[in-house]
Amino acid sequence: MNSKHLLFFLVFFPEFLTAQILPASFDLRNYNGNNYVTSVKAQQGGTCWTHGALAAIEGNLLMTGVWQQAGEQGEPDLSEYHLDWWNGFNQHNNDDINPPTGNGLVVHNGGDYRVTAAYLSRGEGAVREIDASSFATPPLRSDTSYHYFYARDIEWYTTGTGLERINTIKQKLMTEGIVGTSMCVGGFWSAGNIHYQPPSDLNDPNHAVAIIGWDDSMHTPAENPGAWLCKNSWGAAWGNNGYFWISYYDKHCGQHPQMGAISFQNTEPLQYDKVYFHDYHGWRDELPKCSQAFNRFIASDYGLLKAVSFYTVTDSIHYTVVVYDSISNGVLQNPLSFKSGDINHTGFHTIDLDSLVTLIPSNDFYIYLMLSAGGQAYDKTSAVPVLLGSSSRTIVSSSAVQNESFYMDTVGHWTDLHGIDSTANFCIKGLSTKLLPETSSIPTGNNSICKGEIFTVYQIPEINYASNYFWTISPANAAIITNYDTIAEVHWNSNFTGLAQLSVKGSNNWGYGNTSPSLLIKVNELPNPNIGNDTTILISQSLNLMCNPSFSSYLWSNNSIDSSVFIVATQLGLGTHQVWVTVTDSNGCENSDTLTIQVINDVSAENLNKPDISIYPNPANDFIYVKGISRNNEEDIEMSILSTEGSLVYNQTINSMHEPVIDVSLLPDGFYFIKLISKNQTYFFRFIKQ
Repeated sequence: MNSKHLLFFLVFFPEFLTAQILPASFDLRNYNGNNYVTSVKAQQGGTCWTHGALAAIEGNLLMTGVWQQAGEQGEPDLSEYHLDWWNGFNQHNNDDINPPTGNGLVVHNGGDYRVTAAYLSRGEGAVREIDASSFATPPLRSDTSYHYFYARDIEWYTTGTGLERINTIKQKLMTEGIVGTSMCVGGFWSAGNIHYQPPSDLNDPNHAVAIIGWDDSMHTPAENPGAWLCKNSWGAAWGNNGYFWISYYDKHCGQHPQMGAISFQNTEPLQYDKVYFHDYHGWRDELPKCSQAFNRFIASDYGLLKAVSFYTVTDSIHYTVVVYDSISNGVLQNPLSFKSGDINHTGFHTIDLDSLVTLIPSNDFYIYLMLSAGGQAYDKTSAVPVLLGSSSRTIVSSSAVQNESFYMDTVGHWTDLHGIDSTANFCIKGLSTKLLPETSSIPTGNNSICKGEIFTVYQIPEINYASNYFWTISPANAAIITNYDTIAEVHWNSNFTGLAQLSVKGSNNWGYGNTSPSLLIKVNELPNPNIGNDTTILISQSLNLMCNPSFSSYLWSNNSIDSSVFIVATQLGLGTHQVWVTVTDSNGCENSDTLTIQVINDVSAENLNKPDISIYPNPANDFIYVKGISRNNEEDIEMSILSTEGSLVYNQTINSMHEPVIDVSLLPDGFYFIKLISKNQTYFFRFIKQ
């Protein structure tokens, strides 16, 4: 078995790491030929607790290979100073007070692993060093460019006064990577950079470091051999290239209940978009005799509730998680998701739900937690110890409101935790991913319309998880769209013809969902019927009007539905008439053509427009001249102007040798006939006065 396969075996089957096979010495810097420890760093200010915590998380990312799998380059390198500025416990920022400054720990001057756990559990970090590295000034709290890493499980251990649980810590070192711890820096050093604070010493821990290995035979000032190999944060020039030893029997290392041995496990890129919580400061106290509790939440966005998280305050518990839809008469109703299991160690745990829960904005949901032992962890205003050796504690304010956290009292009633402490909330969280609108159906409506259509209406079924709708048409010059959520009015460009694509997508607070399949709409050209030019006919005549025979239907002004129509002048009567036809083509598009027919009296039609005699100009404004009439000096010419109905409107006898001239300036505009009588011959001419 090669070293790579052995590592896989050890990581995924820790139950085989019994006391019989644990090595007498171990160093994560050379574990089967691999190094699972990141570089030694040099802390600024009182930030040892951030270095101890993030060294452990970086080690876990190395051990599991997740850092490289996430596409990150080099060794894991997380930002201690983002944690330092934005942990929520300090005077720079505390979201539980308003304004969120001026209360709590001094920045760069202390913290602990529970502070780190609260920061991580809210999804605030950890972030990479290249994202937010500023010590002197606060980096951005959040940014879309940041890469976030989330420790799904954080466990607390102690070796026990007789080292009865020391193998647990050793096993976790070999399977999960570096373990955070603490110590008291003072006069407890011996040669070889070995530290031992006797248990009888009264000094509290004032420094955080990270355990990376052990040696059972290492001699220290303690009575018995055995020491932890630790990574410090004072630079590589200090100690044994930045490393040192602490006795197994040290007062705090491996022994302190909150800072003795902490393992950050299953660290992964943050996969959740929203963390629902009321416990901004995490685990600050316990309700020891409480086995059942729930938190009520109101969804702020569309989402899928995928996981819950909580703390266990003792080892070896059985848990049951149920997500409920409502509560009525003090009874939780309509279970949506159920999960139960066993947890071996005290700490923070993230549990994936087997059945995901859809969250709708403004709807409430309830996360119920039953723990078999230890009681329920909760947040409250608390005195936080400063990990710098100070005997004093700093008050960090928390806030809560009624109707958020409830516990089952001794008589089986749900009771608001607010009644015990008005600043308290249970440490029960919901973790969800964003739920973008889902658009899969195609818009419905008329997909074949005619040029000049004013507007058409299109519709799509309600898009799941959408608050708003955004319609688009391509090309953009085809139409203007008026949105009405699931209905859109498309106001067409009167000149547009061709193909247009109409689509819609939904949006909510998370952004836009996918775009629907496009409805292809054809805007058809209108048919072009042509029944000829305007004309004049005699009352005795008829006219056959024909339209293009390729159209689907016809409707003439006389109600004929054929492609041609026979016009009889006597049926129209004398005067001006309009004849029209409306056609419909195969696309259902309509268009019309109209012509004007002038019906006139049948007056000596045989001489109408005789080719050897002419009048000009025609049309005329003022005068009309007659050309081509043969006459002698004594000949008289009678000239008359008739209306189209045949009535006389002008008469004159001319005996001049000059070319005949008629003054028409006073006539109304319209159609007329000129009647000329010469040598007993009568001639008719049609003209237009304009």
